[in-house]
Amino acid sequence: MKKIISIVLGVAALAACTKTSVSYEQPGEIALAPVTRANMTKAAITGTTFPTTNDMGVYAFYNTLDAGTSKANFLANSAAYLKNVKFVNRTGTGNWGGETSYYWPKTGSLVFAAYSPSAAALAYDEQKDEFSATSYVQSEDLSSTVDLLWSPMTAKSHDKTTTAVPMVFYHAMSWVTVQAVAANSKSDKHFKIKSVKLNGIVNKGAFKTASATIAWTPSTLEADKQTLTVFSDNNYKDVELPTAEKPVQALENNAKGTVVIPQTLSNDATLTVVFSQLMPTGAWSADQNLTFTLNKCKVGEPAVELNKWDNGKHYIYTLNFNIKGAAGENEILIKPTLTGWESVTANGINAQ
Repeated sequence: MKKIISIVLGVAALAACTKTSVSYEQPGEIALAPVTRANMTKAAITGTTFPTTNDMGVYAFYNTLDAGTSKANFLANSAAYLKNVKFVNRTGTGNWGGETSYYWPKTGSLVFAAYSPSAAALAYDEQKDEFSATSYVQSEDLSSTVDLLWSPMTAKSHDKTTTAVPMVFYHAMSWVTVQAVAANSKSDKHFKIKSVKLNGIVNKGAFKTASATIAWTPSTLEADKQTLTVFSDNNYKDVELPTAEKPVQALENNAKGTVVIPQTLSNDATLTVVFSQLMPTGAWSADQNLTFTLNKCKVGEPAVELNKWDNGKHYIYTLNFNIKGAAGENEILIKPTLTGWESVTANGINAQ
């Protein structure tokens, strides 16, 4: 059955609007085929496969021009076709469709932009290809961690001959992981971790995207600096020498990971670890605390201070527990690694 709908096209540089009839026929449902640009949910998404549990908010714009029209030429005489509608995974496929099905226009073509998850309710300006939020809050409760993603406007328009529109999503956030290893066999299982916290982490800010880039303005209020409990275990966790069979494990209670707003790290941004160590008597010590200032960690050759977290990057801080010398002097080192989502290996950091 053929259905006719009407939309109003706002014509740039003209005071008047032109009413254009658009027809579509079923079947011809609009489907999207999302991928992530780098290792990328509500948890930190890894790999390039878009999680089937993620939904997205979708914008689409119509023009009478043929498919393949560049977005620059397309937008001059375009009109909204889909406005912030929810798309979900079509079970058993790598495609996403409308929670309520939406169909292609019989003539003309569409460009698309999207973000995920849809609950983020981001504003979008198609003329600037800009998603934005004036007060975005990332919960300090890591069980509510959101890996916010956006997909810029498709470079060219698509029409009803498209099986599924390919869309590339980018990470708006930074991902932080803390892990612990024994530096050598002498240190293996001589330390136990009770808790790991990140302190002074800003969890509120504003942002604007510009195509495939994003600019964050984190809050400067002290009230928006939070403590994130990355790991906590009253039974403690052994620090072991990693092997091929048992590689390094992240210290985290939350499988969703620690996904945070990109920010410059102030002197208030610290990592605190509470641990116990095996004494020569065979008894375990009382809890000990060590705090590291994050912006003093160094990365690269030559080494430079790692003083900010950028979007789309995975920062791995490895606590190296090391027993030195016959007297059992203890040294704990931090070796931060930046992966991406993009990979960069940082130098070891002494904390004595």
